[in-house]
Amino acid sequence: MSKPKASFLNQEMYYSDMKARNAMEPFGYALRDFYYSGKDESVIIIRDDGYHDEMSVRKYFRTPEEFSHLENKALELCKGKIIDLSAGVGADCLELQKRGFDVTAVEINPEACEIMKRRGIKKVKCMDLFEFSESKFDTILLFDRSIGNVQNLEGLERFLFHAKLILKSTGQLIFDSLDVRKTKNPKHLAYQQNSINIGRYYGEVIVRFEYKGIIGSNFGLLHVDPDTLRRYTNETGWNCELIYSEDNGNFLARLTIL
Repeated sequence: MSKPKASFLNQEMYYSDMKARNAMEPFGYALRDFYYSGKDESVIIIRDDGYHDEMSVRKYFRTPEEFSHLENKALELCKGKIIDLSAGVGADCLELQKRGFDVTAVEINPEACEIMKRRGIKKVKCMDLFEFSESKFDTILLFDRSIGNVQNLEGLERFLFHAKLILKSTGQLIFDSLDVRKTKNPKHLAYQQNSINIGRYYGEVIVRFEYKGIIGSNFGLLHVDPDTLRRYTNETGWNCELIYSEDNGNFLARLTIL
């Protein structure tokens, strides 16, 4: 498969379970604080070029009335036995359970898993999305750009093979991502160009979380554009259907096994 000449995070640098949990630790504490006290203090996201952004965790506790059009589209496509990978605190799982679906939530962050259990999600597995290998599902769902947790293009390829192990031959893989080429932010454009210059895919981002002085390990996030996604799905035995796209680069994809 054709890839950039060098990836910032290569196959040998995949985080162990311990490192991945450490990377998510500040985020988990922020989720816990919001759940138990209602305090919505921002998580700071620090990119490896020094760019800072802030994120509210309030959106992870969104109600169905607050779901975006993209999210509602994703939920409408769900069928049969469902697994929600990188489920967060279970916003989609709760709604799918309410609709009568058999849903399993998989999430590596122990704080998030405990919150999901307390919120009433019946099946919660605290593990990395690559670790889960049980049963066969009709739908694999990753929402809120959770596909990014594969970290890079090598991770995407690995995940597309892994997903076939837990998906029925007639099943579907549904996720959303971001086409970063659509941005007009000069700092993001400069970051993309630097990635290209060093032989890294422009949708691979290296970040870390900080919350109340607690700083997690660096980790990779993948934003895969539709063109690159189709190339990888074609070469790993998937049919890729672009369900919905927005002007800002957000899009929803549905994959089925060829």
